[in-house]
Amino acid sequence: MFHITETLFHPFIYIVSTHETYGDTMNNLLIVGLMAGLTLVGFIFITGASANPTGKAITIPPNTSFPPMVDGKQDLYLKATQAGVYNPTYLKVKKDIPVRIHYSSDEYAGCGREVIFPEFKIRKLAPSQGEALIEFTPTRTGRFPYHCSMKMFNGIIEVIE
Repeated sequence: MFHITETLFHPFIYIVSTHETYGDTMNNLLIVGLMAGLTLVGFIFITGASANPTGKAITIPPNTSFPPMVDGKQDLYLKATQAGVYNPTYLKVKKDIPVRIHYSSDEYAGCGREVIFPEFKIRKLAPSQGEALIEFTPTRTGRFPYHCSMKMFNGIIEVIE
C-alpha cells in the first residue's frame, strides 16, 4: 500500500537513522534546526488560530441607543451571518430590566447558529427557519462576551446602570 508520508519522510528518516550522520555535526544541527522550526511553526499556527479565529475585532460604536421597550422588555434582534459574524456584534441594555433577544441565523452560518452568553448561563440554537427567543434579566453592570460554541463568532453585551 502506498503512503504519501512514507514517500515524503523516507529520505529524512533515512538520514536520521543512519550511523554515518551521527558523527557529522552539520547534519545534526540541520536536523535539530528543522525539527525546532517545524515545532515553532506548529505552535504558532495552533495558538494563533485559537486566539482569535476570525480575526475580526469587536468595535463598540459610539452613541449606541438602548433597545426599544416592548411589553416591558428590552427588545433586540441578533443574527448569525454566513460572513462569520454576529449582527450586531455589540448589544447595549439596562440593568434590572428584562431582555428579549430574537435570535436567528443565515442558512450557512455554521457554528454561529448556536449563541452562548456565559455570564447569563444561556445557550441557544437558532432554528433553521424563524427565530429563537432568549429572555433574561441582567443583574450586574459590565461588558460581557457572547460567542458561538467554537468562539469563532464573537460579540459583547454591555449592561448599563
